Amino acid sequence: MGLFFALPRLLRAAPPSSIPTLEDMTAVERVVRQSPATSAHLALLGDKYFLFHPSGDVFIMHGIEGRSCIAMGDPVGPTELWSDLIWLFRELSDRYGGWTVII
Repeated sequence: MGLFFALPRLLRAAPPSSIPTLEDMTAVERVVRQSPATSAHLALLGDKYFLFHPSGDVFIMHGIEGRSCIAMGDPVGPTELWSDLIWLFRELSDRYGGWTVII
């Protein structure tokens, strides 16, 4: 009976947990420099993951804790691209069977 409940969890894909590359951090720094929000500079600490909009001009900094994909604050970059990126973040969480959390 326990296998019945554990099987879906075992078959779920592991959440993405790759460390940001030097190229990612260069892109993050470029976007942060253009942002008027001081909280955007928290992205440079090196302890977060990043989801970029396909344009590369906006990102969401986030972490993964258990089944939760937790975004820290608003996306960083031009506001007209935020809604598309937030949906991409939601789809990322859904793909890995996680919960979307934006704080």
